[in-house]
Amino acid sequence: MKEAREDTEILYLAQVQKQSGQAGLRLLAAYEEENWAIVRKQEVLWCKEAAEWDKGMLVLAEVAREGRITNIRDATGWILYFVEQYLTSDITPEFLREEADRAEQWRHKLTLESQEIARRKLEVEARLEQIQALSESLKQREKKLEQRENELKAREQKLKGYQDGSQ
Repeated sequence: MKEAREDTEILYLAQVQKQSGQAGLRLLAAYEEENWAIVRKQEVLWCKEAAEWDKGMLVLAEVAREGRITNIRDATGWILYFVEQYLTSDITPEFLREEADRAEQWRHKLTLESQEIARRKLEVEARLEQIQALSESLKQREKKLEQRENELKAREQKLKGYQDGSQ
């Protein structure tokens, strides 16, 4: 399938309309940015190029952004391709909806799991900070104990010196 040839063109699925001697294209769906979307506004693009086609026929039309038709071709082969690819292989609209729902549930589950992992990470970081604070506190206590031990040894030596000197 040929998409819009330039950034300035949009590919439309359209239906040929004829009324009061005029011909035009009723735009049904647009292909932009690699996605098809239904044209919600029932817009008819009146143009002389549509006069060559039978009323009610489905066509693919390339339309410049300013509304000029750059190419029209029969959409029959394109539509049959989609029928063959998607509708004959058990890919139904219901199946697609279910798959979309399943993907959304999966995305939601991943989001919840990601949030839980982030929460646990914060808990681990908080515990790590507590452990580091306790470790620092233990180091300070150890230094104090070493200082007291050294003081006691010094007193003990002093006492020994007094005892040795008094004997």
